[in-house]
Amino acid sequence: MVTTGGISIPEGDTGASRDLTLMNEHLILKFASETRPPWGMPPGGVLDIAAVVQGRPQLDLVNLFDFLPDNWCSWPNTYHRIQAVESGPKRGIVRVERDWGDVHLVTAYTLVQGETVVHVATTMTHAGTQPYDEISPGYTLYLKGGYMFTPPGLNGIKQGPAEEALTWSFIGYDEQWAIALHAPYVQSIDHFGQDMFGRISLQPGESKTIQAWLQLCPHSSIAEILRFEMEQRNFKPGTIQGRVTDDAGSPVDQPYIVVEQQGHPLTWCQGSQGRYALQLPEGSYTIQATAKHYAQSASEDVSIRPGQTLEKDFFGLESPAQISFQTRDSQDQTPVDARISIEKGPTPVIGFLGQSRYFTDLERIGYASFSLPPGSYLFHVSHGAGFISQPKEVQIDLQAKENRHLDIDIQLMVRPWKQGWFAADLHHHGDVLDGVTPPDGVLRSELAAGLDFAFLSDHDSTEKNDHMALLADKRGMPFIPAMEISPAWGHFNVYPVTSSAELGIDPGSSTAGEIFAEARKLEAEVIVVNHPYSTYGYFRSLDLGVAPGGFAQDFDLLELNYQYSVQETVHKLWELWNQGVACYLTAGTDTHSIWQDTSGAVRMYVYLDSEPTPTAFIAALKSGHAFATYGPLVFPEIVFGREVSTQAGHPFRLAYDVVAVEGIKAVDLIHNGQVQDSIQESQARTSREVSFSVRPEQDGWYALVVADRKNNQAFTNPVWVKVNRG
Repeated sequence: MVTTGGISIPEGDTGASRDLTLMNEHLILKFASETRPPWGMPPGGVLDIAAVVQGRPQLDLVNLFDFLPDNWCSWPNTYHRIQAVESGPKRGIVRVERDWGDVHLVTAYTLVQGETVVHVATTMTHAGTQPYDEISPGYTLYLKGGYMFTPPGLNGIKQGPAEEALTWSFIGYDEQWAIALHAPYVQSIDHFGQDMFGRISLQPGESKTIQAWLQLCPHSSIAEILRFEMEQRNFKPGTIQGRVTDDAGSPVDQPYIVVEQQGHPLTWCQGSQGRYALQLPEGSYTIQATAKHYAQSASEDVSIRPGQTLEKDFFGLESPAQISFQTRDSQDQTPVDARISIEKGPTPVIGFLGQSRYFTDLERIGYASFSLPPGSYLFHVSHGAGFISQPKEVQIDLQAKENRHLDIDIQLMVRPWKQGWFAADLHHHGDVLDGVTPPDGVLRSELAAGLDFAFLSDHDSTEKNDHMALLADKRGMPFIPAMEISPAWGHFNVYPVTSSAELGIDPGSSTAGEIFAEARKLEAEVIVVNHPYSTYGYFRSLDLGVAPGGFAQDFDLLELNYQYSVQETVHKLWELWNQGVACYLTAGTDTHSIWQDTSGAVRMYVYLDSEPTPTAFIAALKSGHAFATYGPLVFPEIVFGREVSTQAGHPFRLAYDVVAVEGIKAVDLIHNGQVQDSIQESQARTSREVSFSVRPEQDGWYALVVADRKNNQAFTNPVWVKVNRG
């Protein structure tokens, strides 16, 4: 059926009276008819999707399902119509009509009684006069939590072509559910498959239709998702079934059978009380049994023919082991926060059966304890690795039912805070919208990264800032509360903002000037242009002429973002400095998941000559007393952002202490956007003093670019030079 209002989904995002609901006895979808969608999208997308059990909607699983006409490009939109075109006990259809430039978009959602699958089809009709060449339309499915299974065959890549994919499906899952976007048109993916894009050209007057299916399962056996794809492709399946027992000979309560094809994980099924069964298309596979924290069985090669039933049993799964760590500073044995990564070892394919990255506790500093499958492991235990220390390698063998404790000393090679330099990752998400990390996880990860300030910036929300502030306060860590204002054509971090701050504008229909004015109204002292040249970056949108209202000047910082190339941003900054504009660097990882991204992998070091408070940090950042780094550290004699005066042609000295735990490779002196001098380090040194004698003839600036032996770079803000000719 299709209805408006009345039916709510626990933890759902819709709630307006005119929001449409599409529902049957198995699943429910709620459309943004009146509720404002995220990321500046036009109304019409699906904001809530949940399973229905015994007539009751379960927890909302998604932030957004929608059609994107050309990747995450700017979406110039002038109208939207969302209506039920059929509503009955046997079938419901919702039609969404919108425009994108000269293209009319009509998307139909069809849900049939008894099915767990929604059919989705979007027709794009070009009503303009100029062709759209090589655009990338497709559907996007953003999860609220759980784990992601990138289309098999793509090696879990975040972004790239999809030609090698073994299926057309992206899957989100957890222990109680699985949801799939079936995209038969897919040619490329982004965000691990949450974005599934095709590739088309659209001529004036031409129409093309792109179709997909949404499938929801109230369990974690994704073999059902593969079975649906087999049906759509008319593949005739065979069946594998059998028993699974543990090392005591007892049936494993919830075994999982993982299937690989061509060396890639393909699917899995969940069994019950020691038995399992799954269907596969004709072909050759490798299968193995496992369970939560149990060892994986030996792999078995099988071949399946249509209609065949094959028996395959797995006996003697080894029981879990337990391991604990206590990490300390080797200098004084004080506990330090740490990230514990499994570099080698039996890491399960299924995320909730065990992970590859852990963090020490917030309250019991430096302590971590968790269960693992027995086996041989290489751990990296780290605090500020790559910046102030090297990870500690730990190699051990864990036996079934063993309980092992390890004390780990970490040697800090440099302590920047003792010289007045403090670090923060100034773009970090929690668990709002596409972020999946709760505040305690954000703080644990930032502490383990060796950061000195906590930071949180969720999309268009301050919902989790109070919780983060409370946790940071308990650890005595200064916290900078932020928000990322997120229209489709540019993202902007603004901070600090209070937890009660609410946007009084719709970012999707506002200009940059209106967004910046709203940020100042919220008493934000800093406005950052995030990832300026990404697909949905502000500067790229300006270059393409799709940023509403054009260029607005009232921003303070440009971001070096870990997810994107930084060279265009660096050169734009140098161009601004040549014009005398004091717009400075910031840097952040844009971490959404601490288990997939690495907090602090790029960070800002800010110089403070007073108490390290958020107010002092922000003031120094805006004044340019900072550098951005992916590894190397730079401690200047003249603090960045300051102005010095000299006589024309007279020499003066620029001196720096440079530290790189991976070894110094090169130091380039940049003068007015050009490399003026360069020092190549031939020895394997991790620290040295660097100095340059310069004789400027005119006003300008000097900055450094430093590279370590792993080609990680640091980029400094400028020292401004005023040349006197008297």
